[in-house]
Amino acid sequence: MSRDRRDADGESASSDESAFGAPAEESADEFGAASDENSDGFGAASNPDFENGEPSDGSDKDQLVAFARELGVERNVKWALALGAAFAALLYVVFVVIPAETTQSPVLYLGLAFVVFFATSLSLTILFTAVSAWRRAREL
Repeated sequence: MSRDRRDADGESASSDESAFGAPAEESADEFGAASDENSDGFGAASNPDFENGEPSDGSDKDQLVAFARELGVERNVKWALALGAAFAALLYVVFVVIPAETTQSPVLYLGLAFVVFFATSLSLTILFTAVSAWRRAREL
């Protein structure tokens, strides 16, 4: 909450507070965040519902899981991985195995095939999920 807003709400802002709202006697890291875990700063320490890295009631995680199920992300990932593997294998066979005269070691081309597999799978997952979201939005 900004100092102006606190003053407007009738709360007094002490003169020894830093620009981020942490008392001056607390040590701060290089970014100005207070090192005290109970400070009124940003992040997990300021959120009472956030304990041990997990939301206490699990509602955010449940909502995210329901959202992913609604968009069919698991199905999209499976299809994208299968198509990415097939595409990378096809490229490896066409450009390395069939010609049999490569300028570099075939092991280096396996690394390149993995990069193609990963990039293709990620791109297809994003594409399939975007199409699912677009179709779902049209239904609403």
